Amino acid sequence: MARVVFLWHLHQPEYRDPVSGQPVLPWVRLHSTRAYNDMAAALEQHERARAVVNWAPSLLLQLEAYASGAAVDRDEEIARKPADALTPLERAHVLRQGFSADWDVWVKPVPR
Repeated sequence: MARVVFLWHLHQPEYRDPVSGQPVLPWVRLHSTRAYNDMAAALEQHERARAVVNWAPSLLLQLEAYASGAAVDRDEEIARKPADALTPLERAHVLRQGFSADWDVWVKPVPR
C-alpha cells in the first residue's frame, strides 16, 4: 500500500492594475469558474484521498475582489452588455480574446 499526499499549490500572479486595482487579465475569474472546482470534485470521488491545498495570498485577494464585486475585468464588462450595444472596438476584443483558448484541452473535453 502506497501512501501519497497530493500538494496543490494554487496561485495566480497579481493581475490587477496597481493604480486602479482592476484586473488587466481575466485569468483569476476564468480559473475560478472551473479549475478549482474540478480539483475538489476529483477528491470527492475518493473518500480516502488526502490533499494539502495551499492558496497563495495574491490569488485569495483577487478572488475576494471578484466575489465582493470590487473587481471587474474587461472581458466580463463587455460580456454583460447586450450584443447590439457593443462598439466596434468591443466586438474586435471579443473576437480576438474569445477564441484564444486551446480548444483540444479546454473546450472539446467539456460537455455542452
